[in-house]
Amino acid sequence: MGRRRRPRCRSLLLAVLALLVSAAVGACAQGPDGPARATGGDVAGLGAGVTPVPVLRSGLLQLADVPAGFRRSEPSDPTDAVSEPPACARTLNELELDRPADPRASQARAFFVQDDLTGPWIQQVLRAYPPGGARQRFHEVVDTLTSCTRFTITTARPPAEETVTARTPPRLGSESWAATVVYDDGVLSIHSQFVIVRVDDYLVVLTVAAGQRPSDQAVDALARAAAARLATMVEARSASATARPA
Repeated sequence: MGRRRRPRCRSLLLAVLALLVSAAVGACAQGPDGPARATGGDVAGLGAGVTPVPVLRSGLLQLADVPAGFRRSEPSDPTDAVSEPPACARTLNELELDRPADPRASQARAFFVQDDLTGPWIQQVLRAYPPGGARQRFHEVVDTLTSCTRFTITTARPPAEETVTARTPPRLGSESWAATVVYDDGVLSIHSQFVIVRVDDYLVVLTVAAGQRPSDQAVDALARAAAARLATMVEARSASATARPA
């Protein structure tokens, strides 16, 4: 028997996952009253003092942090998806799949899946920025995606529509934002929950996507686990720097 061909939608599903996550982040993080203020692919960074990629990887979610039944997988490749308005897909592409817009930033990603073709999928992007860079990028993303409540992916065949609906984000880090994003091309429908958290000069971008809307509570629990992993990494790096001889 010849080798079975994989369904054509596989690469689209993974690309859409990233787009949905980004859109969801924009909508979710915003919330009805704006970004919540908290009370409490890898890219080598070029900026002085920016956390290097090997250290960032230690701050990513681990298999023990995600629900049973998931396994590690490779994140989707960069995409050339184009939308109308153009800024919607461009922002989502940069946030979820591509290199950071700021060349001084460093990035690490973790990707988990239950089934390659049907999901659900979990992706985390962790970025470190030079001073002030994370705050600036957080608000650029929120401002852009807030206006992308409904837009068309013109490079999908057939053209697909995405809707972004803000929800109340978990109160984490310095500020956070969350949304639900739905991708629909008339045949395929994917629901994604997106949460973006800024912790000082770090950004955590968490996406959970499936055929049906993932639970807000389950997604928020993953976001808290991701924030805790980042806090542990920052503490370990600070302790290492303090112990280092002058």
